[in-house]
Amino acid sequence: MYVANRGLRASSPEVASRMRAGDSVAPDQYYFRAAPVFDAPNGPQFLAEGTLVPLFPDANGAAHPD
Repeated sequence: MYVANRGLRASSPEVASRMRAGDSVAPDQYYFRAAPVFDAPNGPQFLAEGTLVPLFPDANGAAHPD
């Protein structure tokens, strides 16, 4: 199975600088979204949309220094 996680993060230059420095940044100070894309061969139905997709909700992460 191949999984590609593509995302987008946008913020002001000041917030981006704080993120690069490893500072904690509140989620309301930047925009972040990601969505996984799956490519799997035909086979067992464990990859059925109703089974696998709920395990990967839309990503809207929070930046933490660790």
